[in-house]
Amino acid sequence: MRSWIFHSLNIMVFIIVEAICLFAFLSVNSFYIRLIIITTVVWWGIFYFIQFRKETYAWRLIWFLISVIVLWFWIDYWNFASLGGWKI
Repeated sequence: MRSWIFHSLNIMVFIIVEAICLFAFLSVNSFYIRLIIITTVVWWGIFYFIQFRKETYAWRLIWFLISVIVLWFWIDYWNFASLGGWKI
């Protein structure tokens, strides 16, 4: 990816992820929510670093898609777990 596209896409993902984490933080302020928010930022940072180290467009695009999918499922899992989990 071009440098500005790469950075802007990752910053947009970061802003969206942090907005979702902020909603969770404002609804329930506990140690676990803070831990989830910090872990989410660490996940994003790891994926950003991996993408930054890759030189080719294809690898950056693949790692960007992997990061979006992993972060989506990570946030979705914790939102589901905070609603009570697998209760029927």
